Amino acid sequence: MKFDQLPKLNRVAVVGACSMLGKEVLSLLDEMEISPDKVAKFTIPGVPEEDIDEDGDLTTVDSHSFSNADLVLFTSPADITRRFLPHAQEAGCLIWDFSGAFRSLEEVPMVVPGINETELLRYQGRVASGPISGAVPLALVIQPFSQQYGVKNCVVSTYQPASEMGNWGFEELSFQSAQMLNGTESEKEGGQHPLAFNCIPWIGEAAASGDSTEENRLRADVERLLGVPFAMHATAVRVPTFYGFGASVYLELDTPITSLETVREMLNKATGLKVWDKPEAQVFPTNRECSGADAVFVGRLRLSQHHPAAISFYIMSDNLRRGAALNALEGIEYWLRTKHPAPVLHHPGTHSTPHEPTTH
Repeated sequence: MKFDQLPKLNRVAVVGACSMLGKEVLSLLDEMEISPDKVAKFTIPGVPEEDIDEDGDLTTVDSHSFSNADLVLFTSPADITRRFLPHAQEAGCLIWDFSGAFRSLEEVPMVVPGINETELLRYQGRVASGPISGAVPLALVIQPFSQQYGVKNCVVSTYQPASEMGNWGFEELSFQSAQMLNGTESEKEGGQHPLAFNCIPWIGEAAASGDSTEENRLRADVERLLGVPFAMHATAVRVPTFYGFGASVYLELDTPITSLETVREMLNKATGLKVWDKPEAQVFPTNRECSGADAVFVGRLRLSQHHPAAISFYIMSDNLRRGAALNALEGIEYWLRTKHPAPVLHHPGTHSTPHEPTTH
């Protein structure tokens, strides 16, 4: 996508700028050649002073941080977003929430450009939300199958990196790996199982269904994005990699597939997808090759030997870039091009009277 509207904004505020996602957002804004003096970088309350002092442009967010901002990107934890988002609303800003703090509100659109960006034209406020990062590549790759063949059933196993846990997950994997490579038993800083050289088939909290909260959110977000109900069973696994969301996907379809070449052509024409599928030549998507890329890569395409209308494949994407930061900025670019700013959304916790914002 060509970004010609975002650079026209007078001021962009990033809340949680020292988080891994915040840094990825800032990196993309820099790639778009948005002048650094147009970007306000805020850390969240409680961050050690030495971390703030490392960057002279980084200050702690407060209720007055948004007075000059056109756009606010909340890459902060949900509790911080809930606390400060009403102040951004009162300042009349466009807002993108990465935390999911308001994802349960129907009037807050959950958007992946290339699938449902037109949701931004109908909603009630100036707040939009991205799905969890794994839902972005899954929705993008399932959509063409849903449109072309219809999807009855989906079974997904995800392989999710330490960077999805934030700075502490990245640092914990680094520290534990160094310990084990030096012959020391790794310490379990953040959970019952060490991350280094380990695969943990559980992400999130326990849900009543026996699934984890991550698995439930993944299923709910993909279904909401596609707007077509279908059965989806997910198993989320934390793996000892730093970047890259991988998933093994099995789809049962309404209509049989005539050939894999037809599928490859369909996927290569779809928004945001690239097919890397020559396993005989060891060509398939891996974490390292896909890091820093904009596309969702698809490989290991195989028709089922036991079901007349089923296919399996493997996908890989950069979780911070494709799954979150780029998705948001593409959505905001589309949003700005519509030139129809909506009224401020009165969220729970906002005690002032909603008002019409100034048009930016």
